[in-house]
Amino acid sequence: MPTTVDELIVIGQRPPEWPPTGIPPGSIAFQDGYYGIWKYLPDGSPNADYPTSATDPVIAWEISPNTPEAQALALAIGNAIVRLQQKIQVLPDMTTISIKAGTVYGTHVKSALQDITTYPIRIVYTGAIPQAVGSQHQVAVIMEGGPPLHPVVYVTPSVMAAGNYGDASLHPNDSGINFVLLHEMAHVMTPVTTQTNQAYLDYFNRTGASNLSHWSDLDAQGRFIHPEPRQVENYANNAAITLGGYLGIPVFQTPVYGN
Repeated sequence: MPTTVDELIVIGQRPPEWPPTGIPPGSIAFQDGYYGIWKYLPDGSPNADYPTSATDPVIAWEISPNTPEAQALALAIGNAIVRLQQKIQVLPDMTTISIKAGTVYGTHVKSALQDITTYPIRIVYTGAIPQAVGSQHQVAVIMEGGPPLHPVVYVTPSVMAAGNYGDASLHPNDSGINFVLLHEMAHVMTPVTTQTNQAYLDYFNRTGASNLSHWSDLDAQGRFIHPEPRQVENYANNAAITLGGYLGIPVFQTPVYGN
């Protein structure tokens, strides 16, 4: 199958030019009246309905969007983004939420959601997520571009595999996908980034290492060997679970990495 790059914009209303029933080819329906519009139609031609707003979340795909695998990813991630948007956009900026890493404000949560959706969410279909420290990641935030650097969310298809975050039998009500997106949001929130920077310093001082090439080394049980990455992931896990509870969004409660 030839690899293509497509984009899917998530919008919050039904475009007025659409027919009264059904959705046109090149589109996908999410929950609560939200829709996704592919930049290209199934035949590869440009989609005239594709919006140009820079404020809508964009998902970039590195395979044909018409495969069952891509559709499953689009539905799972798109629904989770919609769900987060609906809950987070109404948070007062000065809302305070206590997490293990410190105090997170409503404005931090809004900024984190904007950070992970401003740039296309990229799907990696072969190999590991580029630049990710460690190979166990199904989803990761990578700092790219610059200056200044900006966060980009990467997802591998394994996220939907049996036993992983997208497995509905293990994680009903999208609780696994909700968790992993909130977890990645936590990694770009001020309290967690502050603790992460301190953990890097602690790791370098304790090990004498000059880089992070062994930061995410795992033992035979799949757990981090070093205490510093465990602590960082624990901060992000705690933030994701706490925020999910605060927002009333179901999230996975027993993550392995960091706990």
